[in-house]
Amino acid sequence: MPRPLPDPRHCGLLVAAVLPLTLTLTLTLAACGGGSGPPLPARAADLLEGALDIVAWPGYVERGTSDSRYDWVTPFEKDTGCKVNVRTAGTSDEMVSLMAQGGYDLVTASGDASLRLVRAGTVQPLNMARIPGYRTLDERLKEAPWHFIDGKHFGVPYQWGPNVLMYNTKVFRQAPSSWSVVFEAAKLAESLGCDGLRCERAEAVECVITRAREINDRPVVIDFVVGADAQVWPMVAAGMGNDEIQAAKGIRPLFDDSENEGHA
Repeated sequence: MPRPLPDPRHCGLLVAAVLPLTLTLTLTLAACGGGSGPPLPARAADLLEGALDIVAWPGYVERGTSDSRYDWVTPFEKDTGCKVNVRTAGTSDEMVSLMAQGGYDLVTASGDASLRLVRAGTVQPLNMARIPGYRTLDERLKEAPWHFIDGKHFGVPYQWGPNVLMYNTKVFRQAPSSWSVVFEAAKLAESLGCDGLRCERAEAVECVITRAREINDRPVVIDFVVGADAQVWPMVAAGMGNDEIQAAKGIRPLFDDSENEGHA
């Protein structure tokens, strides 16, 4: 029986950053150590840095400092002459923020972060001709929706595993069947003992509010879904993290600026 695909929020992903030099992931790797595939264009070869800057989850890019038995960075540096610099991040929001600042070549991003990076234009497609081993990858992962978008590969699946959901049997009469209880407001409300309603069309607003007012024995949470041009403030734009909240169009809260004063 075929095994189910892993949850995209917990799938490691390597994504190439868009740098001022506009080198793809595979060009950067080839620059560090040759490798197989088509030769590099002369102009790209002149721009090679001899270094690889990575944003990674802790433990994903080991050089033996945590445990001497696990060191795959040192052999890579010796074989290629390419220095590896790693910046660890503890959350997907932190990874997206670091990548948006620029200066990084790779990120080991989970599925929720990879889509935000792609949609924001922070990363660029890979040249799959320079990754011959990709053909040996599990077929279920080759064109997974968290890295294969609009017919283009923006990343390479790195590793995957189960993502366990723990729930309170006193709250849930039946076991949750999907992650919607965590990521959809109406479902989350139900998991907390409230009644969750969702409104997706303007003509349904009055009906949904009327229904909510008829419920008197428990709290009601309404999830209003608005269009991208609705101009509802404060807001977090689609695909961005909570640290990107805006008080009005193009205006972030003042406390963000005050916290950064003197730390430029």
